[in-house]
Amino acid sequence: MIAACGCVLLLLVGLVPGIAITWPLTTQGWDPVTAQQFSQSPSIVIPWLHLVAICVGVPLLAAGLAWLRLV
Repeated sequence: MIAACGCVLLLLVGLVPGIAITWPLTTQGWDPVTAQQFSQSPSIVIPWLHLVAICVGVPLLAAGLAWLRLV
């Protein structure tokens, strides 16, 4: 239970600065032809499948190791 709560909490804590850093880095662009700076919509891709796998896998691994310790 502690591992599951820790994974979800760290996922949320990690998403906030990740998006905050990525947003301004992906909205500014540079046109090499006109040498002008331009703004565009941000392109932020979040690897949800990997994050869910970690949030499910780590608590299951911790539970399995605890079960092996008891056996």
